[in-house]
Amino acid sequence: MENKIILASSCLLGLCVNYRGSCHPHPDLIRLAEQGHVVCFCPEQGGGMPTPRIPSEIEHGMNSSQVLAGQAHVVNKEGHDVTAYYINGAKLIAELANRIRPSLVVMREGSPSCGVNLIHDGTFTGTKIPGCGVSACALKQLGYRIVSDTQFACSNPDELF
Repeated sequence: MENKIILASSCLLGLCVNYRGSCHPHPDLIRLAEQGHVVCFCPEQGGGMPTPRIPSEIEHGMNSSQVLAGQAHVVNKEGHDVTAYYINGAKLIAELANRIRPSLVVMREGSPSCGVNLIHDGTFTGTKIPGCGVSACALKQLGYRIVSDTQFACSNPDELF
């Protein structure tokens, strides 16, 4: 029998953990969590960052694969290197995924950790570019099926699994 577990970004379950200290509740995920099908995790908080925190982006012109390979950095808006927190968070979410073996991972689009298809471009201007966040990249490299919160819609786990 397939594991009917979704691993999701904590902010999508209504936990106020994003960089502003707010959240992005996703009604379908909340409903599935109430049925016992969702495990949530915030890689930025798990990696050691406070909430709220200064916004961070992958340095301009670089990508998450380069961050994971030690060839690029994640910096906050004040110019401080926060790469270690993002790598630590990616390692922890990968360990969690390997323990629970989710059928699906749902992550918050646009995040430097969780972005699935889009991330900010590193200029702190609000410009988004194609790419994935550091934790999403780590999970993709491990072969997990990942969708963004904007792609996910499911009210019945039997439809999903």
